[in-house]
Amino acid sequence: MSLLRGLASAVACAATPGSRFVSLDATKPLDLDGGKAGTSKAASRSTSKPGSDGAGDGADDDVMVFLLAGQSNMVGRGNGSALSKKLLRRLHSLSDPTKDDSPIGYYAAGLAGASSTSYNDSVCSMGIEHRQKVFDLRSSAFQPIERMRLGPVDGCAWEKAIFRLDTHFGPEISLGLALNEQWPTRRIVLSKRALSGSTLATGWTPGTDGYRALLADFRLIAADNYPRRVVLSGFLWLQGEADAKDAADASNYERNLLRLVTSLRHDTGALELPIVFVGLPGGLPREDGEPAPPRPYQEEVDSAFEHVANSLERVSYLANAPASASDGPSHHLAIGSEGGVARLSDADFEDTVRRFSKMRKLDPGLTDEARAALRNQVCYHYSSAAHLRIGARAAGTLAWRHNRPPAPWPTWDSEGAPAENATIYDYLEQREAHLLPHLPTEDQMGGGTSCLGVR
Repeated sequence: MSLLRGLASAVACAATPGSRFVSLDATKPLDLDGGKAGTSKAASRSTSKPGSDGAGDGADDDVMVFLLAGQSNMVGRGNGSALSKKLLRRLHSLSDPTKDDSPIGYYAAGLAGASSTSYNDSVCSMGIEHRQKVFDLRSSAFQPIERMRLGPVDGCAWEKAIFRLDTHFGPEISLGLALNEQWPTRRIVLSKRALSGSTLATGWTPGTDGYRALLADFRLIAADNYPRRVVLSGFLWLQGEADAKDAADASNYERNLLRLVTSLRHDTGALELPIVFVGLPGGLPREDGEPAPPRPYQEEVDSAFEHVANSLERVSYLANAPASASDGPSHHLAIGSEGGVARLSDADFEDTVRRFSKMRKLDPGLTDEARAALRNQVCYHYSSAAHLRIGARAAGTLAWRHNRPPAPWPTWDSEGAPAENATIYDYLEQREAHLLPHLPTEDQMGGGTSCLGVR
């Protein structure tokens, strides 16, 4: 089944019995108590309590929904061309968008779906997310979530040319794979909405367009899966880089994060909703060997994650650092400048910028300095390996919050488990090189095209 394409034109549309569409008045809390006035039958069949009433002991027919939100690192700069064919076949078999009963449903909006969306012409107009109200439900420029296969999405022309990413992905790949192993008899739905360069302060707090869009996404998923019961089961937040560049936004980040969490739980009825924060990308070591924060107020934002996780129940913080001295390199969330990411050479970059400028395909709002910085942007984002690690760690944390033991090593791995008690998370860690067999090596990159060591 497909989602409503012309979403903005149906903001006031209320569902009738049997309808696949629901009211998109995301300014009001969801009514989950039995379909009171103004709510749809589909919305009334949704619930968000993760204990005995929800994902923990619910019926196998329940649909478990996990919302993903953030900025460009959530959009994902993982190199889809590096993923193994075997992994892609597995993901495709689990998430066929033409089948209502596929084990995994995946939805994405805007650049998170890029050229894989039906409205890719507008999505792929570089910088449109900063020129038009793409998260405003009442705007003709609104970018709705659409159902697609779980896997790398087709990059926009400028992403392919400037970032050398034909396809790209974020943490949803390993997240969906692991959650399916944790709940093999349930339908798992992931929904990703992200906006490059967005701040929590102006883009995601209650009352903003981003927050209302998240609520509308959940309503649409409930309608798209009607009449099955939809259970909001987790929220993954990967954002904060933009706020870490501004003193006021960083200072208010903890307060704004508390508002986001408490309001999302209240407005969806998910009072015990498990939530996972992901730490910000780190900086390369300074000459003294210590890591250098790449943003002036990053420590304040990272501290906010930790404080909110410590102050609220069922909230977890995945810091970008080993938890203990015994943790191996797989616990580090690497950025592209640490290797394995290619960029354009200086000459190719200048030629590409001239060509795209002539075609009017570059963001007209870019300053000369911002244009020059485009070449290295991909180097500062989480790498392909980091996204697999984020998704795996988030899945394990969410399963733990639902009182689920780690799922065993997958039976579909032809090499078999190395030990009797090996888990899906052991698989994702130990088979990482097998899952990413096509990452470019330094030898394969021409002179000046490696991100290694870029500051």
